[in-house]
Amino acid sequence: MMYDVGTRQGLEEARNIFDGLRNLRKDMLGRLLGCCTSVKTVRLFLTWARETQVADVDALLQQHGLRVGSDKRWMSRLKDGTLLTLKPHG
Repeated sequence: MMYDVGTRQGLEEARNIFDGLRNLRKDMLGRLLGCCTSVKTVRLFLTWARETQVADVDALLQQHGLRVGSDKRWMSRLKDGTLLTLKPHG
């Protein structure tokens, strides 16, 4: 779902679903994010996780080799014209 944000998935709807997350299995989450090759998806998850405190972002970054890309911002213009900007984490 997060991979499709801005193309086939609306940002607001995805955020509302994300806000409902609770009781995540931290180890499984770290392994899944570690396998994810989409920088956008990982950064979006980490950004929202930090904002909602649904997961300890620093622990995830430290314990799992998450692909967060370079030290540059990730930016994309969504279908509705808004600009999605995701900062690097680390």
